[in-house]
Formats: sequence, structure tokens, C-alpha cells
Amino acid sequence: MDEPVLKSFIAEFIAAIARYQRLMDRHVYPPFEDIDRAAREEAQPIHNEWEARRFEDPEDYDEGESAEHLERVGQRIYDNLFSMQTALVNLFTAGLYHSLEQQLSAMLLHDGQPLPQHPKPAFAAWATTALQIDVTTYPHWPQLDELRLIANVVKHAEGNAAQQLRALRPELFEHPLLRDPIYAGIPPAQLPVRHPLAGEGLYLIKDDFDAYVAAISGFWEWLSQVC
Repeated sequence: MDEPVLKSFIAEFIAAIARYQRLMDRHVYPPFEDIDRAAREEAQPIHNEWEARRFEDPEDYDEGESAEHLERVGQRIYDNLFSMQTALVNLFTAGLYHSLEQQLSAMLLHDGQPLPQHPKPAFAAWATTALQIDVTTYPHWPQLDELRLIANVVKHAEGNAAQQLRALRPELFEHPLLRDPIYAGIPPAQLPVRHPLAGEGLYLIKDDFDAYVAAISGFWEWLSQVC
């Protein structure tokens, strides 16, 4: 593959990853940016309706009971939003890796290579021969392998990929609040992943998604510089 064609592919790939991130940032994730606030907003009218029924006579009003109900409703809605937020980030992060696989496959197919069953190692082998470049020397290549494991965990739940990812990034299997340094030293729960697409067991956050976007974009930018 000559250099102009290679550079054209790379520019297209970088633009595609940027579009994917914009879709997430502008149209998908915003309703989940502040789930504390969203839970309060959703809970208040539900609580108001309950309160009007529960205390038809103003003299029966119980401030403590009312506050307890509002907190209970808000927590239930927050839990639902948290699960939806987690499932969303899990799904889009897995999709990010499949976007990378499609890009790697597209370049291989253009060069006359057979459709690879495993695009990432196939591309690495091809680059060594066709470009005389060891792509595994890309500084964030390990992050791309993490992303492959994440995609497999999202699809298959507990299994070999989950075990490998847990050894690399145990924090991804804990509630995000436990990433706070004040909880450092607490051993992870080591619970099996059952329902990653229901927001359970694998807890990717938006910062994780953004980091993997940067790793993929950075890979193509690096390749453009070294080839």
C-alpha cells in the first residue's frame, strides 16, 4: 500500500472516531451527565402526587414521612438511571472496539488480504511485513488490548476475557464510587459479571470511554507519523 493511500485511510479513520465521540457527547450521553439532578427532577412530581393523596387533610401532614418517601423514590430512580448510564457506556465502549476492528479490516481488505477473523493481530502481522512497522510499539497498544477484552466482556459477561480484564483493571468491576482514593486498599468484590448490558458487573464510566477514544485516535496519528 503506497503512502498517499495509507494516509488517506488514516485520515478517514480518525474522522470516523471523532464522529463517534461527538455522537456520544452531543446526542447520547447528555441525559446521564448528572443523574443526581435527573433523579431529583423525576422524583419530585411523583412525590408531590403521593403527598397530595397521603395528606388530603393538611393537619395530617407528617414531615418525616414525607421526607422519607421523597428519599426512597429518588433513590429508586437514581438506581435505575445509574444502571442505564452504565449500560450505555458499556455498550458504546464495546462499539468503539468494533469500529477499530472494522477500520483494521478495511485496510487489510484494500491491500488484498483475506477478511481476518481476528483483525487486531492480523493487522499487526501485516504491518510488520507490508509497512516494516511493529505496531505493538505504539505506547498505548496495551489499552487497545484492554478495549478488546472489554468488548468481549460486554458481549459474553463472565469468562476468560473477564478474568484477564480483572487482572489488568480490577476497578472496572467495582461501583465507580469505590474508585475514590478513600476506599484504596479495600479488596474488590470479585463477583462474576452477569448482566453488563443491564449495567451490572462491569462499570465503565465516561472517562474510560474518552480514554479509549484517545487511544484509538492516537494509534492512527502515531501510525501516520511513523510510516
